[in-house]
Amino acid sequence: LPTGRRANLSFVDLAAGIATRNTATLAIESSLDALRAVLTALRSGEEPAYDASPLTLLLQPWLHSDTITGQERPHIVAIAPLRYTDETRSDLSEWLGFARLLQEAVEGPVSPGRKALRRSLSAASAS
Repeated sequence: LPTGRRANLSFVDLAAGIATRNTATLAIESSLDALRAVLTALRSGEEPAYDASPLTLLLQPWLHSDTITGQERPHIVAIAPLRYTDETRSDLSEWLGFARLLQEAVEGPVSPGRKALRRSLSAASAS
C-alpha cells in the first residue's frame, strides 16, 4: 500500500447451529461456544483460550491485538443473510447477540462507564 501499511482481507463463513443433531452439528456448536468464550474473555480484558477449538485458533490473528508492537485491532465486518420471519426470529436474535459480543470484544475491555451507557441504551431501546 502507498502508506507502507499492510492489508489483509479474509472471509470466514461461520455455520449456524441447527436442530438436527449429529457429529458435524455438535462440532459446529462446540466451535461457536469456544468462539463465544474467547469473545467474552476479550470483552472482559481476560486472556482468551484460543486453543479451545480449531475455529478460535484460525481466528486468533484477527481477534488479537498486540499492544507491545502497536498492532492495531482489525476491522471486522459481520454479515448475516437472514430475513426476518416468525420462523427466523430466534436465529436472528441469537445472531444479533453474537454480533454485539463480537463488537464489544473487538472494542476491548468494558469500562464501568461504558457498561452503564450500554445498560441505559438497552433499556431505552427496550421501551
